[in-house]
Amino acid sequence: MIVTLRTPILVIVLFSYLVSPSPLKAEFDPHIKCGFNEGNLLNKAANSSVTRPILTHNLISQDGWFKIHYNVSGPDAIDATDSLPDGTPRFAYEAGIAADSAYHVLVDILGFQAPVTDNIDGPQYDIYIKDYHGTLYGETLFTATNQPAYLVVDNNFSENGYYTHGLQALRVTVVHEFFHMVQVHYSLPSPISYQYWFEMSSVWFEEYCYPDVNDYLAYTVYVFNSNPMPRLNDDSIRMYGQ
Repeated sequence: MIVTLRTPILVIVLFSYLVSPSPLKAEFDPHIKCGFNEGNLLNKAANSSVTRPILTHNLISQDGWFKIHYNVSGPDAIDATDSLPDGTPRFAYEAGIAADSAYHVLVDILGFQAPVTDNIDGPQYDIYIKDYHGTLYGETLFTATNQPAYLVVDNNFSENGYYTHGLQALRVTVVHEFFHMVQVHYSLPSPISYQYWFEMSSVWFEEYCYPDVNDYLAYTVYVFNSNPMPRLNDDSIRMYGQ
């Protein structure tokens, strides 16, 4: 009898927690977190001259699959004072670790096809680190379906536009965006408004690789506070929390 009475109370408490913004994250300014959206899909697919960031430094990831491009000075600079004993900036190194992990899980374990590389400045997949000023966590850029893509991620994830900050935000962003690269290798969303499925699956992959980060929880409040509940083809901010 006690269990019967407490069960609905537990459900109510849990639901209240989910729909109430966390007081620890009151400074969070939510918005679309990923540049892989309908406008970008249309623009990038039609534009063969997408300009890549011009950055001065690079390193190859430990497994050799990725080239990480970054600056150590200027507006797009990463924190070069936090470095490994050999002087490698930790932020760039960790981007490579996350990217290699994403490749290993998606291709070697889950059996997805490896996306094609562009062979621009080497055979690796390219990841560029620049300052998005809190507007995006990152984005996957490309010119057409089944064509090489590259990733761009923020340089520190320090602004209020990010629910998760620092290296934890970097890790989930890299794996999120690499899954988009794999998705583009197969096809674009068809119809293109089905981008929600691409985003939901990339958020799932964040949780698959880094279950302790839970960046998606920042967006669940927009799902549970919706009236009526959002549809599966809802391409708003809620797709990151569904």
